[in-house]
Amino acid sequence: MFNVYIADDESIFREYLKTVIRWEDYGFRLAGEARDGQELVALAEAKAPDIIFADINMPGMDGLLAAEVIRQKCEDVIIVLVTGYSEFEYARRAVGIGVSDFILKPFSRDELIRTLLKQKSRLQFLKEEKSVQQREKKLLREFFFRSLVNAEYPLNENEVRQALSRFGLTIKTEIFQVSSVEIDGLYDKFKENKEIRLWKNAVLNILEESIGVGINHFAFLGADDRIVSILELERQDMDPAPVLAAYTCFSQNVKKYLGFSVSVGIGEAGSGLAQIKGSYRQAVAVLQSKLLYGSGKVIRYHELSQEYQNIGFYAGEWNKKIEADLRVYDMDGINQILEQVYAFILEERLQIDYVYVIFVGLLSICFAHITENGKDIRQVLGEDIGGYIDIRRKTSIDDAFQDIREVYRRTIAFFDQHKYSRSRKMAYGVKKYIEEHYMRSGLTVEQMAADFYVDSSYLRRAFKKEFNMKITDFLTQVRMEKTRELLAENRYKLSDIAEMVGFNDSGYLSKVFKKYFGKSPSEYHEVP
Repeated sequence: MFNVYIADDESIFREYLKTVIRWEDYGFRLAGEARDGQELVALAEAKAPDIIFADINMPGMDGLLAAEVIRQKCEDVIIVLVTGYSEFEYARRAVGIGVSDFILKPFSRDELIRTLLKQKSRLQFLKEEKSVQQREKKLLREFFFRSLVNAEYPLNENEVRQALSRFGLTIKTEIFQVSSVEIDGLYDKFKENKEIRLWKNAVLNILEESIGVGINHFAFLGADDRIVSILELERQDMDPAPVLAAYTCFSQNVKKYLGFSVSVGIGEAGSGLAQIKGSYRQAVAVLQSKLLYGSGKVIRYHELSQEYQNIGFYAGEWNKKIEADLRVYDMDGINQILEQVYAFILEERLQIDYVYVIFVGLLSICFAHITENGKDIRQVLGEDIGGYIDIRRKTSIDDAFQDIREVYRRTIAFFDQHKYSRSRKMAYGVKKYIEEHYMRSGLTVEQMAADFYVDSSYLRRAFKKEFNMKITDFLTQVRMEKTRELLAENRYKLSDIAEMVGFNDSGYLSKVFKKYFGKSPSEYHEVP
């Protein structure tokens, strides 16, 4: 509904306007009426309407003067002047001061409806245009602040100040402190991007309302689904307690009103626009360390720098023992080693980056076992494996170890169910061997059997059973596919390609290629 004010010194005409149509049927609401221009201005100043119908000829302040005053204070309101015939040219001049339209007295019901619908279309257009402009301004503001905290090049501080001014922001002390916020377990709670953005905006709104310290506060949606807060402080050495209390209050409000927790990392205060990036990185470093601290906390970088800074000595024997236990599918043995690693991380108070290195190493052992046995990681661990291996999104060290255990449990369960025989492992080993050594001239099954320390007949049977094709046919397949790739590059002579794929004779390669693809290399692709 669009709000309408009417102004006329004649009560009969005001009553006519109010009753001649059902305003609500056309998307309008009569929200106020005035007897003269002064009353109309007072109404508009108290609350600007969407559209005004004002008689041009009223005592005291007439409709034209009222329109001029209102236009100066209410840029978006649509003003329609109601005029008598003798004032028609006078009304036309009113367009120059921003009057949108005029309607000639006396007018019929249909004329009023036509004028209303015409202005309604304009109102809807202006509303949509304003909405688009607001969205664009919000996106530009968000992009600007993201660039400010992530800048990979020296800042032009004058340009930054000008940009801040365009967004209506005036900086004073240039002492900044940046904080970064994460919704704990964001990707477990919410799956759709639209839903994630909705909740991030809800957190952003609470953040903007909760932080009352400092001279200025700028908050925006940052990278990696974080919400970023920049405070401009009075002094660099000011007591950190009010800032900590403000963010703690914010965290409590999120829990109270939205029903989930957030983690907040607070960087150190620094002087100058160039220090914003450093403070932001410190705030992000705190969030990356919540694996050790736990989620739902508000932590200053100063606290982080006092703890969890050790490297320690990670025993390589732990990884070797896990590899050995995995080969025999001993989950109990693996759990024992993981418990030792868990205790080591906590007792040694390790740096978070070193902890991530340890976790990646533990996962890599399992992934290597899967691929070495010829299986795809997602086939073994499931399509939802991304949630298990993205360690940096875990909210606690307990969650991380729980997921690592689950990766090993799924791996052992899969291979235990599929009981890989020696011959099957041998077949996959030969397949991988060919893919890596097809370029060796004169490569034979006998040579492969010698490298695998088995009889060539056994090797042929194992491969045929697993892949339903001969070893020599697979070797030819690999060589032909590689030949086709090299021909497509249009950079090599056929004689060079022959050497690259294990043929001594380009003529023989051409013969095999034609038999395999049904056309010669020259027919397939022009070779220089």
